[in-house]
Amino acid sequence: MKKKVIILSLIIIILFTGFLIFKTVFSKNKDETVYEVVKAEKGNFELFVEEEGEVKSNNEISVYTSKALMVSKRYFELGDTVKKGELILTFDPTDKNTALRKVQEKKVTLEQKQRNYRNSSELVKVGGASKTETEDIAYEIKNLQLEIATLESDYRQYEDRIVSPVDGVISEMIADDNYRVNTDSPLFKITNIKDLSVKVDFTDYDAKNIKLGQKAIITSDALPEGETLTGVVTEIASTATKDESYNESKVEIEIKFSNLEIFLKPGNVVNVKVLYLEEVNVIKVPYTAVLDENGRFYVFVVDEKSQIVKKEVTVGSTDNNYYHIKTGISEKETLIKNADANLKNGEKVKTTTEAVKPGKEAKKNNQQGPPMM
Repeated sequence: MKKKVIILSLIIIILFTGFLIFKTVFSKNKDETVYEVVKAEKGNFELFVEEEGEVKSNNEISVYTSKALMVSKRYFELGDTVKKGELILTFDPTDKNTALRKVQEKKVTLEQKQRNYRNSSELVKVGGASKTETEDIAYEIKNLQLEIATLESDYRQYEDRIVSPVDGVISEMIADDNYRVNTDSPLFKITNIKDLSVKVDFTDYDAKNIKLGQKAIITSDALPEGETLTGVVTEIASTATKDESYNESKVEIEIKFSNLEIFLKPGNVVNVKVLYLEEVNVIKVPYTAVLDENGRFYVFVVDEKSQIVKKEVTVGSTDNNYYHIKTGISEKETLIKNADANLKNGEKVKTTTEAVKPGKEAKKNNQQGPPMM
């Protein structure tokens, strides 16, 4: 019996000692909890959807020649930037010279026929030639004149050179040195770099936020470091295209550049942010500073006595980094950065501003988002 009493007493002592240790440690940890605080600040609030797109030309010009000439020299390569009027190709003059000789030969023949006609007309007057012979010569002269006109027109179509019709980028180049032209195919294609747009495929989820006229911010590795272009949404496709790879559909959006002082080239890959919400000079707080309790939102304000004041707020938009706070707090109020549902009104807390010493780190509340109650 005594043995049982002793054992029971020992168990009671051990449990009581454990309770005292737990209470001491818990109380100590609670006292040592240090909360990081932030100020409610005013700033601009932007929401956007982001995707990669491709620069496209709205004006691609195909350059042909009507004659199967031989290219003598090509001066630009695929992808080169050219100015209006710059020399792109020259042609071997052999074919053109041959055409010119044909014209000249026919003109010599015409002069001979014209002399024969004059002589025959004089002979008709004295009975030395028949009227029919003279008329036949006149008929030959008319045919020669028509033939010469055709040959001259053909000769004018022989070009010595081809110059760029616009400022642009060569997007396709078929012609090369010693290339015999195929008149059914273009010599080259050139895109007008002053008339470019960006085509972007957004998912249905993102596209639902996009409207005509919205601002776009465009960046690219092809631009000088730090340079940014702006644009405007000008067209939204009326139909979506199924993307079999991801089992989702996408909508093509066209964006026209607002500033093109720095030229991109068709085919350049760009990053596009379409801003669908812009709010200026509004109160912003970190997303983690807001506590959601069944659809009602709260923040924990720290007053000048380091005491907690739990305030209900009206939230606006969020980008999952910050909340726009419409009502409930003022600019410069001090808030607990990571809202803790266990905090109570009037509770005194330690914060980073009053507890952190040089060379030491404060123990921070480790919640990652607004706790759900």
